[in-house]
Amino acid sequence: MLTKGDRVLVGVSGGPDSVALLLVLHSLKKELKIKLYAASLNHMFRKDAVRDIKFVRRLASGLKTPFYTEKIDVPTLHREKGGSKEDLARQARYEFFARAAKRVKANKIALGHTMDDQAETVLMRLIYGAGIKGLSGIPPTRNFAGHLIIRPLIETLRRDIDLYLKENKIKARSDATNYQDVYKRNKIRKQLIRLLEKEYNPNIRNALARTADLLRDDHNLLEEVLLKDIFARFIKADKKKNVRLNLKRFDKLHTALKKYVLRECIRRVNLRLTGIEYRHWRLLNDFIAKRKNNSSWHMPFGCRVRIKRGSILFYNETTK
Repeated sequence: MLTKGDRVLVGVSGGPDSVALLLVLHSLKKELKIKLYAASLNHMFRKDAVRDIKFVRRLASGLKTPFYTEKIDVPTLHREKGGSKEDLARQARYEFFARAAKRVKANKIALGHTMDDQAETVLMRLIYGAGIKGLSGIPPTRNFAGHLIIRPLIETLRRDIDLYLKENKIKARSDATNYQDVYKRNKIRKQLIRLLEKEYNPNIRNALARTADLLRDDHNLLEEVLLKDIFARFIKADKKKNVRLNLKRFDKLHTALKKYVLRECIRRVNLRLTGIEYRHWRLLNDFIAKRKNNSSWHMPFGCRVRIKRGSILFYNETTK
């Protein structure tokens, strides 16, 4: 994940995982010959979030690490846009990290996701339905806005992080929302995983994380060997990121490949797939099957699909 000369922006919320990440990377920075920066976003969900920012600022100052912060009113965004508060907060956070990384010329962004986060993600996606991509969980590394996101603690259990902080006499901040059962992930963490651990498999976290690793390898193989060539041959895009598929050629594809091709078309138009659910794929397939010339279909986040002269066109509503 790290090489000599890297400039690494560390996302620090003030919680145990991100605090441990900053401390570990700081203890290794001379050995690894890397430069560190810390960044923290106030989502304005809680009044005491200001205290979290102050805590991280003091921590970074004590480590002689440059610190960057912003404030984004996510509750107001949620009232205006609707959808999931968690998704909006995540999007705002990643965009902030990208801005901060660009400002300090960091080539990597380090985040404090743990094996517990991985297990919770896999289980949550399994409960609500997901394919091989979704069940691959949180990728240890991925590209985002010209930077490489790395997750050095993704194979570390949260209990080991708590022990590390205790041994180093570091008391991290506690986010009250992590204990509220109104959030799906919290209920999975507090209730379901504990039940599975007690009644079925004491190493359920490791098992779920291992499943994610195996499926990620399979998906990467699928992308490298098959999908990359399929996308290059079937998907035609112009400079405005409008995408075209030939209907007759698309019909000849296997059902599973059709799904991947449609996903990629929407990703190229919307630049993301968050909020696209299984029901959307089913409805889109039904729309394409009707073959009604000049008919159009609206997908989430401004993506529109149109049937025209033997082609399927994908474009963003804001593009002429």
